Amino acid sequence: MWVPALRLLRRVGACAPCRRSSAMGAPRVRLVPDGRSLWDEPLGLAVQGLGPRQEVTLRAALQDEAGEDFEACGRYRADGRGELELGRAPALLGGSFSGLEPMGLLWALRPRRPFWRLLKRDVRSPFRLRLDVLEGHGPLPGRLLARAEHERCFLGPGVVRLPLRHGRLRATLFLPPGDGPFPGIIDLYGTGGGLPEYRACLLANHGFATLALAYYNYEDLPKEMTEFHLEYFEEAVNYMLEHPQVKGPGVGLLGISKGGDGPFPGVIDMFGDEGGLTEYRASLLANHGFAALSLPYFDFEDLPRVMKDLNFEYFEEAARFLQRHPKVKGPGIGVIGTGKGAELAFSMITYLPEVVAAVCISGCSFHTVADLHYGSDSAFLTQADSHSFNGMIMLHAPAFALG
Repeated sequence: MWVPALRLLRRVGACAPCRRSSAMGAPRVRLVPDGRSLWDEPLGLAVQGLGPRQEVTLRAALQDEAGEDFEACGRYRADGRGELELGRAPALLGGSFSGLEPMGLLWALRPRRPFWRLLKRDVRSPFRLRLDVLEGHGPLPGRLLARAEHERCFLGPGVVRLPLRHGRLRATLFLPPGDGPFPGIIDLYGTGGGLPEYRACLLANHGFATLALAYYNYEDLPKEMTEFHLEYFEEAVNYMLEHPQVKGPGVGLLGISKGGDGPFPGVIDMFGDEGGLTEYRASLLANHGFAALSLPYFDFEDLPRVMKDLNFEYFEEAARFLQRHPKVKGPGIGVIGTGKGAELAFSMITYLPEVVAAVCISGCSFHTVADLHYGSDSAFLTQADSHSFNGMIMLHAPAFALG
């Protein structure tokens, strides 16, 4: 995405210098695009007129609609010609970021007020960004060498914003420029409620007919998030499908937090002989849309310290817990296991109807090390010629079956 902006910066006279104080010296800031750009559009930034190898601090600042200030800074060193181009020059240590980050001054913006979040509520007005070039790398701001101002917009040219009060629906529809039809998306936000529009607006800039849909704490909608009626969301889907500028046969949904509630496919994750609670694989699975239960079975808290005797009812309880969880999509769940966990995964998919898929990594095809019990019975599980698992009685009963 940076190539076009960088090429433009390298062209002589690619853009005029931005507004700066007449009291400033030779250094000047050049931006591509100049003056105004979309919020998600790459912004090329260069400083010219510095001394050879001169050290400077670049500072970005903006104020949100509530009057709260956000700032970020990067420490840089100009090249031998006194030029600095953020697409080629890495930021030095000591600022808000380091390394080659052409957009670092924007993504690293932080509020002066702790825990304040940058939100855009009125997409019709831009954020006004101020860029300062300061002398040196000291702990206190150095002398101001140059300044530029730039507008970061949300509502692109030709995009139509249509507040919607249709039946029960409370929403805003954004239509891209042109005749359409366009692919349709319904955009849902989370537990903050209200009607955030900025993401739907940005999607419309890229050719999507996007419906920003409120579902509580907005106008005459319920004030609290206590219960929802699926018919409301069905009405939104039908509205989009029937709109002449929305291209069928279906629409997409984009949700965050409560707006992205499941249910999700469920997976139980188990590791091997080392014991304890190992979570990294389950967390990675959750990043990809799975409700993942990282399950220890020995050497963790009040579980047995040694892997000697394992009770199959424990794993059955885990499978039923995950299958019945309201955020887990049925009818069955999966299991993934490594080492001893793979042996247990084999047993679970063989005997537990809740388990419909298993991934077994580096495990034996028969049980090793520990007995596997169910209730008052005990059995080893070994691999038969048919490659299925059979339970063989060891102590109390003529047959071992799990149902």
